[in-house]
Amino acid sequence: MKQSVLMLSTILSFSCGDGGVPAQGGATGDTTGAGTSSSGDVSSEESSGDISQGASADTSNLLDTGATTEGNSSAETGGSACGNGRLEDGEKCDDGRDNGEYGACASDCNGLAAHCGDGVTDLVDGETCDDGNANGTDECNIVCQTPGTLLGEVYEVFPTDLSPQASGIRATYWNGHLTYVLGGSLTTVWEIDTEMVSTIDLREVAAGAYVWPLGGAIALDDGNLLLGGGLSSRTIYAFDDTLTPVWGNLDLPGPGNDGVVGLAPTLGGFMMGARDRNTTFGYEYSSYWAIGGTNTGALQWESIETLDGYDGIYARDFRGLSNDQAVLLITDSAAGESRLRIYDEDGSVITTEVLGASYRTLCVGDNGFHARRVSGNEVSSFDNSGNQLWSATLEMPTFAVGGIVARSACGVRSNGSSIMGYAESTDDTRQNGQVRLYVAGYDGGDIQWVTQSPLMPGDGFSDLAVFVEEDESRVWVATGSNDGTGQRYHYAIAVAI
Repeated sequence: MKQSVLMLSTILSFSCGDGGVPAQGGATGDTTGAGTSSSGDVSSEESSGDISQGASADTSNLLDTGATTEGNSSAETGGSACGNGRLEDGEKCDDGRDNGEYGACASDCNGLAAHCGDGVTDLVDGETCDDGNANGTDECNIVCQTPGTLLGEVYEVFPTDLSPQASGIRATYWNGHLTYVLGGSLTTVWEIDTEMVSTIDLREVAAGAYVWPLGGAIALDDGNLLLGGGLSSRTIYAFDDTLTPVWGNLDLPGPGNDGVVGLAPTLGGFMMGARDRNTTFGYEYSSYWAIGGTNTGALQWESIETLDGYDGIYARDFRGLSNDQAVLLITDSAAGESRLRIYDEDGSVITTEVLGASYRTLCVGDNGFHARRVSGNEVSSFDNSGNQLWSATLEMPTFAVGGIVARSACGVRSNGSSIMGYAESTDDTRQNGQVRLYVAGYDGGDIQWVTQSPLMPGDGFSDLAVFVEEDESRVWVATGSNDGTGQRYHYAIAVAI
């Protein structure tokens, strides 16, 4: 069971527009439902983290306060007067006992009380800005928060007799919540309440069904959680809401047993990207492939390419796109280039694009995706068809501690701009230090804002996962770490964007 050692939560009690904390959503990636997720990476070793989008939100009426207005009356106290909860002649609204409260009807029933979008910054109600519009990409976002505002942190410790080292982290929207999965011989599933900025549950998967390293995590449309990974063997499990395996360890196609690099949800099933290679002299080969399966694990299609005598092809990442297709990132180490292969949900190859540089990870948004090079922090942006839109070298933030920045991950907004997460350790041995997270928003390659978290205990941290909420009002960045004493640390922060 998890042990809640420290919880630093800035709970947003304000109502922005509709009298409540904004609904959740996110970026597109290893997700089913709201939000998007992205891929993390390691500067000096192989790894695959990710970035995904969150819960669905109805943002069609961003400045709606929920007040009872013309055509929408509700009796509450009786009588014929402002405050009875009924809309009557001469009144513009009437919320009864809530009249005059933030986000509700004014006390004289002649309009709205203070609310997000009225052009007045209501600090007492939790606003940090209010520019009077619903433009979520300017200096004040759609829920009246200044981009870069640190909204809260969630920190949990899971004591274990197993090795606590996290190997891979992915974000998805499962069981009605933002869910982070951290792989390893201890595989933990961490569900977060994004509205209250707090932990709902932190659990370990059933014994023997761990995934090391974790390559993908998605919610299937039958409600189960699908995890995939593996290093010397491909591992895939579907779990129910008790984290008991429903099915797994299938006899998957492919010449060898190397790992799953990503998963993508489909209607009634999933797609999976995987890789294998043999570097033994005289037996060299490389292979990469995608498969499609049903919610019960039945194989529907496979697309496999094997190159005998050459071990330099390496599948890096696999992500679901917002148009129900998926993209596989493949690196050719000898040629110093990468390929993007986009699959339809029936296994058809839609397009293959050759990139003139070697990329490591992908992150996916509503209208396209980014491929990222770890070396030089370079990002290239593509639409869902694989057409390159732009490329930029992202400016690095100034790190407060001056320690070791060993993890980073990217996210994508619907307008194509980048969100980056970084993790810094205070100790270059990764044994006795602390961890600090950073989130930066970009316009092209230029930083528009950067936010840092407090220093937290933990070291030897895993990859990062970035999760952009569907209404793009907030981004979550999470990591896992250990301190060498048999405890795994889970740390996430929420930042306004």
